[in-house]
Amino acid sequence: MNYHIDMRKEIVIASSLNETRIAITENGELSELFVEVPDKERYVGNVYMGRVEKIIQGMNAAFVDIGLPQGAFLHFSDVDSSLEESFFTEDEEDEDSSKDVLDQPNESFITIDYSEPSSLFVPPSDIAEADLSELLSALLMQPTVGKPAGYNEILAKELLEHNEIELEQAHSTINAAMSDSAAIALRLKKMPPKQNVNAKPLPTFSTKRSGLISINLQPKQTIIVQVVREGYSSKGVRVTTKVALPGRYMVLLPFDNLIGVSRKIGSVKERKRLRQLAKSLIQPGIGCIVRTAAEDKTDQELSRDWAALVEQWQEMENNVKIAKAPSLLYKDKNITGSVIRDLFTEEVERVVIDSPKLYKEITSYLHWVAPELSSKVEMYQGRKALFDYFKLEKSIQETYARKVYLPSGGSIVIDQTEAMHVVDVNSGRSTSEHEQEKSAFRNNMEALKAVAKQLRLRDIGGMIIIDFIDMMLEENRKKLYNEMRRELSKDRAKTVVYPITQLGLMQITRQRIRQAISERLTDTCKVCDGAGRIRSRSVILHSIERWLTSFRAQNLDFSVELIVHPSMAEYLTEGAISRLSKLMIKHFIKIRLEINDNINPDEFTFVSTRTFRDITSDYL
Repeated sequence: MNYHIDMRKEIVIASSLNETRIAITENGELSELFVEVPDKERYVGNVYMGRVEKIIQGMNAAFVDIGLPQGAFLHFSDVDSSLEESFFTEDEEDEDSSKDVLDQPNESFITIDYSEPSSLFVPPSDIAEADLSELLSALLMQPTVGKPAGYNEILAKELLEHNEIELEQAHSTINAAMSDSAAIALRLKKMPPKQNVNAKPLPTFSTKRSGLISINLQPKQTIIVQVVREGYSSKGVRVTTKVALPGRYMVLLPFDNLIGVSRKIGSVKERKRLRQLAKSLIQPGIGCIVRTAAEDKTDQELSRDWAALVEQWQEMENNVKIAKAPSLLYKDKNITGSVIRDLFTEEVERVVIDSPKLYKEITSYLHWVAPELSSKVEMYQGRKALFDYFKLEKSIQETYARKVYLPSGGSIVIDQTEAMHVVDVNSGRSTSEHEQEKSAFRNNMEALKAVAKQLRLRDIGGMIIIDFIDMMLEENRKKLYNEMRRELSKDRAKTVVYPITQLGLMQITRQRIRQAISERLTDTCKVCDGAGRIRSRSVILHSIERWLTSFRAQNLDFSVELIVHPSMAEYLTEGAISRLSKLMIKHFIKIRLEINDNINPDEFTFVSTRTFRDITSDYL
């Protein structure tokens, strides 16, 4: 089901000493929030030359060293066809098996043209009578961007026929300027099979499209990968070998042979024009995706964007030939740059910025790629803070809160576990039993909109379970399900909504690309270690008493010093006969109480009054 929703969009960018905040508003309401913090480096979009550390067949995955503290996770489903070797029966041998669909986040928004590779591309020479062997030799030394698979092999054979040289010599000409590891990383060579009889076979992966395939990956192999998801919790970044270099209007796919056009471009005639233009621009062996922003753009604008991407890839390719894995080949734009590149379209009414530096950078970029949008960029000169002027701070504060209140008096409570996020919907004022169903449906609909908004604002990914207020009528459950689908259709991240269960639970999965706002902008509590709760004072008192029992059984001293947090000290000393007095009487020991604001509320420290040494751990 497709939903089309008209709304007024604005982009607000506020810069401060330690962070840049970008808000996207829809009809004046905050819909998305991006925060760039200097000490939280962003990895999504970066391209690395990595080295395969280990392959785990049971997980259908490999771990790749890309220079980060934790190995990058490469699932076999994220390996492109140039690293796959399908198993065919004899009857299937002649069938076309090269039509792979690009598994990118915007897969549902593109149509794919699987055009077959054309014949070998040889640029025309200005010298009509140029020596063919010299031309072939020169072509061998050019960057491989835009060349079909086996391009250099064909040239080498041609060179062999015309110069009567050995094939090995032709191969040495190909790789004169690059190492074997670079050639393997650029897919010009395959990793040679291990000669050891005890060597493990190549890993395999079962797919619906191609059946059982062999993944051409081996430990210590060099490989070019791109980060598609930030690390979160205890997990590292996720990478793919399906590298995609995004421009303003087009995306270059250096290892794919396909042309995609955004489905958001409604005109069939315009899609046909863009596809034909893309075919005229790209050379065999590479592919591209034409983005929504390319609609109605001139051939010159698209050609210029494509030329910049080709130049970018050629620079990366040259770096591969001299770099050693692991190394960074391409760093994607910062959050501000990527938002302007990807989200600033004609639908956006204006962009408001409070930083002269960012204003200059953004307008300079737009003058080059989209001059018609430059007039929509405004420099904010007001005395109020920019987000206060747009009345966004209250909505931003809600992104940190565990409980979000609803207009009717109810609330939603958002909790995070290791595996998922859980949302509990609480009703507002109590109603009569007769109106319970009607009231539950009204509260659930109100909570639904708040949940959909918070998922986007907090950038929550993975599994989400929503516990709605119980409703008896199946009709109301269906209305709630359809409304959630409609609300989440505004979300750029892929979401899947499942119907409400008999227990009143709705299950949602949302694409995870970046860390959630809570992970990026909060630190784990050192007191509770992220649990959100600490031991009660009665439990701490029990631990103190156990320590005293152990101490008196092993030590003859009759005096100790006890250091606790002020809240615990208050608990120990309250009452006519305080708990501290009872401890001293029971264990026949003098306890000198010391208060320390810096100690955790659920901790205590015992110090010997004789040696002045911390003896807490000696008697635990």
